[in-house]
Amino acid sequence: MSIGTFFSPSYRGDLERMVWLRRSLEAFNTLPARHIVAIPARDLKVFRKALGHSNLLELICQEDLVDPGFYPDVLYRLTERFAPQHLWRLAGHAGKPGWIVQQIVKLSSNRLISDGPIIFLDSDIFFYRHFSLEHDLGLGANQRVLVRIVPEEIGARHPHHVEHSRQLFGLPAGASDMTYMGYPAIWYPDWLSRMQQHIESISGKPWQQALLTVNFNISEYTLYGIYLEEILRPPGLSIRSKPYNLIAWDRPSFEALKLRILKGHSLPPECFTLCLQSNVQIPVVEYQDMLATLLTKRTQAAA
Repeated sequence: MSIGTFFSPSYRGDLERMVWLRRSLEAFNTLPARHIVAIPARDLKVFRKALGHSNLLELICQEDLVDPGFYPDVLYRLTERFAPQHLWRLAGHAGKPGWIVQQIVKLSSNRLISDGPIIFLDSDIFFYRHFSLEHDLGLGANQRVLVRIVPEEIGARHPHHVEHSRQLFGLPAGASDMTYMGYPAIWYPDWLSRMQQHIESISGKPWQQALLTVNFNISEYTLYGIYLEEILRPPGLSIRSKPYNLIAWDRPSFEALKLRILKGHSLPPECFTLCLQSNVQIPVVEYQDMLATLLTKRTQAAA
Protein backbone atom coordinates (compact mmCIF):
# COMPACT_ATOMS: atom_id res chain seq x y z
CA MET A 1 0.00 0.00 0.00
CA SER A 2 1.25 3.50 -0.90
CA ILE A 3 1.99 5.74 2.08
CA GLY A 4 0.61 8.69 0.08
CA THR A 5 0.35 10.45 -3.28
CA PHE A 6 0.79 14.21 -3.70
CA PHE A 7 -1.85 15.92 -5.85
CA SER A 8 -1.78 19.51 -7.11
CA PRO A 9 -4.23 21.40 -9.30
CA SER A 10 -2.54 24.31 -11.05
CA TYR A 11 -2.48 26.51 -14.15
CA ARG A 12 -0.17 28.81 -16.08
CA GLY A 13 -0.72 31.75 -13.72
CA ASP A 14 0.67 29.68 -10.82
CA LEU A 15 3.55 28.10 -12.72
CA GLU A 16 6.29 30.03 -10.88
CA ARG A 17 4.78 28.97 -7.55
CA MET A 18 4.62 25.36 -8.71
CA VAL A 19 8.32 25.44 -9.66
CA TRP A 20 9.19 26.54 -6.10
CA LEU A 21 6.85 23.95 -4.62
CA ARG A 22 8.58 21.21 -6.62
CA ARG A 23 12.02 22.45 -5.54
CA SER A 24 11.04 22.35 -1.89
CA LEU A 25 9.34 18.96 -2.21
CA GLU A 26 12.42 17.44 -3.81
CA ALA A 27 14.65 19.03 -1.16
CA PHE A 28 12.73 18.12 1.98
CA ASN A 29 10.61 15.01 1.44
CA THR A 30 12.45 12.15 3.14
CA LEU A 31 10.59 9.43 1.25
CA PRO A 32 10.00 10.29 -2.44
CA ALA A 33 6.41 9.83 -3.55
CA ARG A 34 4.33 10.16 -6.70
CA HIS A 35 3.20 13.73 -7.46
CA ILE A 36 0.28 14.32 -9.84
CA VAL A 37 -0.17 17.86 -11.21
CA ALA A 38 -3.49 18.52 -12.96
CA ILE A 39 -3.48 21.50 -15.35
CA PRO A 40 -5.49 22.81 -18.31
CA ALA A 41 -4.53 21.08 -21.55
CA ARG A 42 -3.35 24.37 -23.05
CA ASP A 43 -0.74 24.69 -20.26
CA LEU A 44 0.73 21.20 -20.58
CA LYS A 45 3.68 22.16 -22.78
CA VAL A 46 4.84 25.07 -20.62
CA PHE A 47 4.60 22.99 -17.43
CA ARG A 48 6.65 20.18 -18.97
CA LYS A 49 9.34 22.65 -19.94
CA ALA A 50 9.42 24.38 -16.54
CA LEU A 51 9.22 21.31 -14.29
CA GLY A 52 11.48 18.99 -16.26
CA HIS A 53 11.42 15.22 -16.11
CA SER A 54 11.00 13.09 -13.01
CA ASN A 55 9.82 9.52 -12.67
CA LEU A 56 7.76 10.69 -9.69
CA LEU A 57 6.04 13.59 -11.47
CA GLU A 58 2.92 13.04 -13.58
CA LEU A 59 1.23 15.87 -15.51
CA ILE A 60 -2.40 15.31 -16.48
CA CYS A 61 -5.04 17.41 -18.22
CA GLN A 62 -7.76 18.61 -15.86
CA GLU A 63 -10.34 18.39 -18.66
CA ASP A 64 -10.07 14.61 -18.41
CA LEU A 65 -11.55 14.81 -14.90
CA VAL A 66 -14.12 17.62 -15.14
CA ASP A 67 -17.64 17.71 -16.60
CA PRO A 68 -17.69 19.99 -19.70
CA GLY A 69 -20.46 22.06 -18.08
CA PHE A 70 -17.84 23.69 -15.86
CA TYR A 71 -16.23 25.27 -18.93
CA PRO A 72 -17.52 27.96 -21.31
CA ASP A 73 -19.55 26.43 -24.14
CA VAL A 74 -19.01 26.99 -27.88
CA LEU A 75 -21.44 29.92 -28.06
CA TYR A 76 -19.69 31.72 -25.21
CA ARG A 77 -16.22 31.15 -26.69
CA LEU A 78 -17.30 32.44 -30.10
CA THR A 79 -18.90 35.52 -28.56
CA GLU A 80 -15.79 36.11 -26.46
CA ARG A 81 -13.71 36.10 -29.61
CA PHE A 82 -15.89 38.05 -32.02
CA ALA A 83 -18.30 40.13 -29.91
CA PRO A 84 -16.96 40.41 -26.34
CA GLN A 85 -19.22 43.39 -25.64
CA HIS A 86 -22.16 40.96 -25.60
CA LEU A 87 -20.72 38.45 -23.13
CA TRP A 88 -22.95 39.81 -20.36
CA ARG A 89 -25.91 38.28 -22.19
CA LEU A 90 -24.43 34.76 -21.92
CA ALA A 91 -23.69 34.36 -18.21
CA GLY A 92 -25.42 30.97 -18.23
CA HIS A 93 -22.98 29.73 -20.87
CA ALA A 94 -19.79 30.91 -19.16
CA GLY A 95 -19.06 27.83 -17.06
CA LYS A 96 -17.39 28.29 -13.69
CA PRO A 97 -14.29 30.21 -12.57
CA GLY A 98 -10.96 28.42 -12.54
CA TRP A 99 -10.82 28.16 -8.75
CA ILE A 100 -14.07 26.19 -8.79
CA VAL A 101 -12.78 23.94 -11.57
CA GLN A 102 -9.74 23.22 -9.39
CA GLN A 103 -12.07 22.14 -6.60
CA ILE A 104 -13.78 19.68 -8.95
CA VAL A 105 -10.35 18.42 -10.02
CA LYS A 106 -9.50 17.64 -6.39
CA LEU A 107 -12.88 16.03 -5.82
CA SER A 108 -12.14 13.78 -8.83
CA SER A 109 -8.67 12.76 -7.65
CA ASN A 110 -9.87 9.29 -6.65
CA ARG A 111 -10.16 8.49 -10.36
CA LEU A 112 -6.36 8.54 -10.44
CA ILE A 113 -5.47 7.47 -6.89
CA SER A 114 -7.01 4.42 -5.30
CA ASP A 115 -4.25 3.27 -2.96
CA GLY A 116 -3.23 5.23 0.12
CA PRO A 117 -4.04 8.81 1.14
CA ILE A 118 -4.21 11.77 -1.22
CA ILE A 119 -2.05 14.68 -0.03
CA PHE A 120 -3.15 17.97 -1.59
CA LEU A 121 -0.47 20.55 -2.32
CA ASP A 122 -1.83 23.79 -3.73
CA SER A 123 0.62 25.88 -5.72
CA ASP A 124 1.09 28.42 -2.92
CA ILE A 125 2.60 25.88 -0.50
CA PHE A 126 6.34 25.63 0.15
CA PHE A 127 8.14 23.14 2.43
CA TYR A 128 10.76 24.61 4.72
CA ARG A 129 12.23 21.59 6.55
CA HIS A 130 12.64 17.86 6.15
CA PHE A 131 9.42 16.00 6.80
CA SER A 132 8.13 12.46 6.92
CA LEU A 133 4.73 11.40 5.63
CA GLU A 134 4.47 8.93 8.45
CA HIS A 135 5.66 11.01 11.39
CA ASP A 136 4.89 14.62 10.43
CA LEU A 137 1.60 14.03 8.62
CA GLY A 138 0.52 11.13 10.82
CA LEU A 139 0.09 8.73 7.92
CA GLY A 140 0.74 5.52 9.78
CA ALA A 141 -0.33 2.20 8.32
CA ASN A 142 -3.30 1.72 10.65
CA GLN A 143 -4.57 5.24 11.22
CA ARG A 144 -6.35 7.94 9.25
CA VAL A 145 -6.24 11.65 9.93
CA LEU A 146 -8.49 14.67 9.33
CA VAL A 147 -7.29 18.20 9.94
CA ARG A 148 -9.93 20.26 11.75
CA ILE A 149 -8.76 23.54 13.25
CA VAL A 150 -10.59 26.17 15.30
CA PRO A 151 -8.57 29.29 14.41
CA GLU A 152 -8.09 32.02 16.98
CA GLU A 153 -8.43 34.68 14.26
CA ILE A 154 -12.06 35.25 13.32
CA GLY A 155 -10.99 36.05 9.76
CA ALA A 156 -9.44 32.60 9.37
CA ARG A 157 -12.79 30.91 9.99
CA HIS A 158 -15.15 30.27 7.12
CA PRO A 159 -18.61 29.71 8.57
CA HIS A 160 -20.32 30.17 5.20
CA HIS A 161 -18.38 27.18 3.81
CA VAL A 162 -19.58 25.04 6.70
CA GLU A 163 -23.16 26.27 6.27
CA HIS A 164 -23.11 25.60 2.52
CA SER A 165 -21.75 22.09 3.03
CA ARG A 166 -24.52 21.28 5.48
CA GLN A 167 -27.03 22.80 3.07
CA LEU A 168 -25.82 20.56 0.26
CA PHE A 169 -26.07 17.48 2.45
CA GLY A 170 -29.43 18.49 3.94
CA LEU A 171 -28.00 18.66 7.48
CA PRO A 172 -29.27 20.88 10.30
CA ALA A 173 -27.28 23.90 11.43
CA GLY A 174 -24.39 23.29 13.83
CA ALA A 175 -20.99 24.56 14.89
CA SER A 176 -19.29 26.69 12.23
CA ASP A 177 -16.15 28.01 13.91
CA MET A 178 -13.84 25.33 12.51
CA THR A 179 -11.93 25.03 9.27
CA TYR A 180 -10.78 21.92 7.40
CA MET A 181 -8.30 23.89 5.32
CA GLY A 182 -5.07 22.23 6.35
CA TYR A 183 -1.99 22.69 4.20
CA PRO A 184 -1.39 20.02 3.14
CA ALA A 185 -4.88 18.53 3.29
CA ILE A 186 -5.26 14.75 3.49
CA TRP A 187 -8.10 12.72 1.98
CA TYR A 188 -8.70 9.00 1.48
CA PRO A 189 -9.94 7.81 -1.91
CA ASP A 190 -12.43 5.24 -0.60
CA TRP A 191 -14.08 7.84 1.64
CA LEU A 192 -14.10 10.33 -1.24
CA SER A 193 -15.88 7.73 -3.40
CA ARG A 194 -18.48 7.23 -0.69
CA MET A 195 -19.05 10.97 -0.48
CA GLN A 196 -19.60 11.16 -4.24
CA GLN A 197 -22.09 8.31 -4.01
CA HIS A 198 -23.89 10.05 -1.14
CA ILE A 199 -24.22 13.29 -3.14
CA GLU A 200 -25.66 11.29 -6.03
CA SER A 201 -28.12 9.48 -3.79
CA ILE A 202 -29.54 12.69 -2.29
CA SER A 203 -29.51 14.73 -5.52
CA GLY A 204 -30.52 12.11 -8.08
CA LYS A 205 -27.73 13.38 -10.36
CA PRO A 206 -24.10 12.54 -11.09
CA TRP A 207 -22.16 14.26 -8.34
CA GLN A 208 -20.42 16.76 -10.62
CA GLN A 209 -23.77 17.76 -12.12
CA ALA A 210 -25.14 18.20 -8.61
CA LEU A 211 -22.30 20.57 -7.70
CA LEU A 212 -22.59 22.39 -11.01
CA THR A 213 -26.22 23.31 -10.39
CA VAL A 214 -26.06 24.52 -6.76
CA ASN A 215 -26.59 28.26 -6.37
CA PHE A 216 -23.88 28.77 -3.74
CA ASN A 217 -20.13 28.31 -3.57
CA ILE A 218 -18.61 25.33 -1.83
CA SER A 219 -15.25 24.55 -0.29
CA GLU A 220 -13.99 21.12 -1.26
CA TYR A 221 -12.06 20.71 1.99
CA THR A 222 -15.06 21.69 4.10
CA LEU A 223 -17.40 19.47 2.11
CA TYR A 224 -15.17 16.46 2.73
CA GLY A 225 -14.68 17.32 6.41
CA ILE A 226 -18.39 17.76 7.12
CA TYR A 227 -19.17 14.52 5.30
CA LEU A 228 -16.66 12.58 7.37
CA GLU A 229 -17.61 14.03 10.74
CA GLU A 230 -21.37 14.37 10.42
CA ILE A 231 -22.44 11.68 7.94
CA LEU A 232 -19.88 8.89 7.51
CA ARG A 233 -18.48 9.10 11.06
CA PRO A 234 -15.80 6.46 10.48
CA PRO A 235 -14.40 4.75 13.58
CA GLY A 236 -10.77 5.37 14.44
CA LEU A 237 -10.52 8.72 12.68
CA SER A 238 -7.74 10.84 14.20
CA ILE A 239 -8.53 14.57 14.36
CA ARG A 240 -5.54 16.90 14.12
CA SER A 241 -6.32 20.26 15.69
CA LYS A 242 -3.01 21.97 14.87
CA PRO A 243 -2.00 23.18 11.40
CA TYR A 244 0.91 21.79 9.44
CA ASN A 245 1.65 25.24 8.07
CA LEU A 246 2.54 28.82 8.76
CA ILE A 247 0.32 31.10 6.70
CA ALA A 248 0.53 34.56 5.19
CA TRP A 249 -3.09 35.63 4.78
CA ASP A 250 -2.46 39.33 4.12
CA ARG A 251 0.36 41.76 3.33
CA PRO A 252 1.38 42.49 6.98
CA SER A 253 1.60 38.78 7.89
CA PHE A 254 3.63 38.15 4.74
CA GLU A 255 6.08 40.96 5.51
CA ALA A 256 6.52 39.72 9.10
CA LEU A 257 7.21 36.16 7.91
CA LYS A 258 9.64 37.29 5.24
CA LEU A 259 11.58 39.49 7.68
CA ARG A 260 11.81 36.63 10.16
CA ILE A 261 13.29 34.29 7.56
CA LEU A 262 15.69 36.77 5.98
CA LYS A 263 17.03 37.71 9.43
CA GLY A 264 17.86 34.05 10.03
CA HIS A 265 15.31 33.36 12.76
CA SER A 266 14.17 29.76 13.06
CA LEU A 267 10.67 28.67 12.13
CA PRO A 268 8.45 26.53 14.39
CA PRO A 269 9.53 22.87 14.15
CA GLU A 270 5.97 21.64 14.72
CA CYS A 271 5.09 22.99 11.26
CA PHE A 272 6.87 22.26 8.01
CA THR A 273 5.13 24.25 5.24
CA LEU A 274 4.54 27.88 4.40
CA CYS A 275 1.24 28.85 2.80
CA LEU A 276 1.76 32.11 0.92
CA GLN A 277 -1.81 32.52 -0.21
CA SER A 278 -2.01 33.36 -3.89
CA ASN A 279 -5.25 35.28 -3.44
CA VAL A 280 -3.27 37.93 -1.51
CA GLN A 281 -1.75 38.59 -4.96
CA ILE A 282 1.85 38.94 -3.86
CA PRO A 283 4.03 38.20 -6.92
CA VAL A 284 6.62 35.45 -6.63
CA VAL A 285 9.43 37.91 -7.32
CA GLU A 286 8.73 39.45 -3.91
CA TYR A 287 9.45 36.26 -1.99
CA GLN A 288 11.77 34.11 -4.10
CA ASP A 289 14.74 35.38 -2.07
CA MET A 290 13.00 34.15 1.09
CA LEU A 291 12.41 30.71 -0.42
CA ALA A 292 15.96 30.55 -1.75
CA THR A 293 17.21 31.30 1.78
CA LEU A 294 15.30 28.32 3.16
CA LEU A 295 16.69 26.02 0.47
CA THR A 296 20.21 27.31 1.08
CA LYS A 297 19.89 26.56 4.78
CA ARG A 298 18.91 23.01 3.90
CA THR A 299 21.99 22.65 1.64
CA GLN A 300 24.29 24.02 4.32
CA ALA A 301 22.81 21.70 6.96
CA ALA A 302 23.38 18.69 4.73
CA ALA A 303 27.02 19.64 4.02
